[in-house]
Amino acid sequence: MLCKFKISKSNVYNEQRRTSFTYWKYKLVRSVFQKMIASKDESFFQNEIRKLPERWEKIVVSDGQYFN
Repeated sequence: MLCKFKISKSNVYNEQRRTSFTYWKYKLVRSVFQKMIASKDESFFQNEIRKLPERWEKIVVSDGQYFN
């Protein structure tokens, strides 16, 4: 038995719209992220990177449970 796919104009339009919206969201998130990075000074990143091992250890100890 052969399976036939029906391609309608509305299906194509909906797919194009979804793809366009996804791309728009990507551009928005990228822009906001770049602005956030640009707004921080170098010491912010140095301090946060130094804190990572301690934070990772908390996650491991808590078995992935939420904590403050």
